[in-house]
Amino acid sequence: MTTAAYRLMTNEYTNPAYPRAINEVERGLPPPFRTLEMAGVLQTTLDLGELMDLFLREMQGHVEMDGLRYRQGDQGLEIKKGDLSRHSVSYTLTVKGQRLGEIAFFRAVAFQPNEIRTLEDLLAALLYPLRNTLEYQRALQSALIDPLTGVNNRVAMEVVLKRELELARRRGTPLAVILLDVDFFKQVNDTYGHPTGDLCLQALAHCVQDSIRSSDMVFRVGGEEFLVLLSPSGREGAEQLAERVRSHVQDLTLGAITERRLSVSLGVTELIAEDTIASLYRRADQALYRAKQRGRNRVETL
Repeated sequence: MTTAAYRLMTNEYTNPAYPRAINEVERGLPPPFRTLEMAGVLQTTLDLGELMDLFLREMQGHVEMDGLRYRQGDQGLEIKKGDLSRHSVSYTLTVKGQRLGEIAFFRAVAFQPNEIRTLEDLLAALLYPLRNTLEYQRALQSALIDPLTGVNNRVAMEVVLKRELELARRRGTPLAVILLDVDFFKQVNDTYGHPTGDLCLQALAHCVQDSIRSSDMVFRVGGEEFLVLLSPSGREGAEQLAERVRSHVQDLTLGAITERRLSVSLGVTELIAEDTIASLYRRADQALYRAKQRGRNRVETL
């Protein structure tokens, strides 16, 4: 069996770096049956939130606890389940040298040594289901991210727009989109070459991300065209944000092509009752076309 390890990271208790359960695995002893049984339950999902729900519920059947917190810094993940009470015991989780993150268990009274031994036995059940879930999350994320700019791609846009339109209608909240396109981008590629054009798109994507709110999302639709989704936000807020993006892009410093500043044209629209994803996007595209027709480097709304 592959060696797995977790290490206690708390001031409340002093435990060896490799708990008893892992030392037994390293000596070739089979894990406790309850650990295998729990691992079977945890292998039924690849959703991280659901995995932590299942794990907490299974753990509470063996050790009394109020909640848990899981963090994985490399992927920017944090999951909190239940109550994060006063006392905690925390572990760093690794498999075959691969760091899976940190997990902490919480409750109102301190954990006893025999309870910690049980926690350590049962943690082994989480490691491989967690590793599989993280690998699935990475694969899913890579399929939805534009590799050049690092923002969401068109596939992600269609998934998110469908979800956000449904939520906006159900909650009665506003939703708006901004469609933007780089002005005269073909001339940039023709004059400076496609590698420089790619650098411009990367700089543009970062600029747009820095200009928007944390609740907004950026998607690369294709080529030099990007869409910003604002939810909840109506037309007025979208127009203000579009103008801020336009101004920030115009101020970009682009090294070798500083003498030729980038500019963008932007089309703004908001969700109306009868909209589909296609009609919402089409109206934003019409607003963008109007901005191009009226001189570029400007915002138009429909």
